[in-house]
Amino acid sequence: MKNRYGGPLRQMIAEHFHLKNYVDMVNTPAFHTDVVAYPAITIIAREKRGATRIAHRPPITVEALSRLASSLVAENLPKVCTGVREIKGMTAGAAPWILGSADQLAVSRRLEADFPRIAGLYTITHTVKNSSKG
Repeated sequence: MKNRYGGPLRQMIAEHFHLKNYVDMVNTPAFHTDVVAYPAITIIAREKRGATRIAHRPPITVEALSRLASSLVAENLPKVCTGVREIKGMTAGAAPWILGSADQLAVSRRLEADFPRIAGLYTITHTVKNSSKG
């Protein structure tokens, strides 16, 4: 979701799909044994893009997971606090998915738009310095 190698997949999803739901399961007892993984539930649909519903570390109980599932599939996000929120503009080309908060996403997207990519500057600077060594 954030690594550079995922850029082409994020690009394809941004252009042709809708990142509909994301449930961060990190540090939840999602498995019966300890695992080295970053578990998440990610729902990607072939439909018009819209807001992404996001939840973080839900309690692993029948009641909590039932409320979570209902909130994720409801036509309109329930007004009661279910731990699910909607964020618009989650996918933007190959850019990393900032799944923490709408504020973090807004700052990240503004910085990406306002400033050149540092990797590109490094390549240009490195090439100029090496070519001047003769």
